[in-house]
Amino acid sequence: MSAIKQWYNNLKYPYQFSIRFVINIIYWLCFELFLQWTAVIEKSTFLKRLLVAVVMAVFFTLLYDLLLKTKVFTKKKNKAMPSKLLPQNVLESNDTVLLQDPSFHLQLKEYINSLILHHFEQLVSLLYRIDVSEAKIKLLLQQQPGEDAAKIIASLIIERQLQKIKTRQQFSQRDNDFDGAEKW
Repeated sequence: MSAIKQWYNNLKYPYQFSIRFVINIIYWLCFELFLQWTAVIEKSTFLKRLLVAVVMAVFFTLLYDLLLKTKVFTKKKNKAMPSKLLPQNVLESNDTVLLQDPSFHLQLKEYINSLILHHFEQLVSLLYRIDVSEAKIKLLLQQQPGEDAAKIIASLIIERQLQKIKTRQQFSQRDNDFDGAEKW
C-alpha cells in the first residue's frame, strides 16, 4: 500500500470526507474548463463555475459515501476462496475413503458454492481439469431444479475422481500381470 493511501486510510472520517469534497471540487472545475475549452458549454464567470463545482462536489461526495456505506466500492475481503488446498486435495487424492467422507463432501460443496458466487471462471477451470462432463452437469441441473447446484457439482467431481482412481487401479493391476519381458 502506498504511503499516501495508508495516510488517508488512517485519517478520521470527517477528514477523509473533506479531502474527497475538495478533490471533487477540483475535478469538477477541471471538467468545466475542459468543456468550455471544447466549446461544449458557453463561458461563464469564475463564481458561477465555482458554485456549480461545489454543488456537484457535494452531490458526488455524498453519493460516494452512500455507495461506500453500502459496500459497493469496498474490497470483498471475506469473499476469498475458502481453501486453496481443497482443489489440490481433490485432484491429487487417490484415497477413496477421503473422497467418500461426508465432511469432505460438505467442504467441497461450500468451496464450489463460493466459486459459483465469486470466482466462476475458476470453477469452470477446475471442472475442466477434473474432466467433469459439461453435458452431465447441465442434465442433472435441469432434472433437479430445486437442488443445490454446488451439491450436484460436488457429487459429480467426487464421482469423476472415484472413476479415475478405479481406472488407475485397473491399469496398474494389468501392468503387474505381465512379466518383465512383455512390458515395454
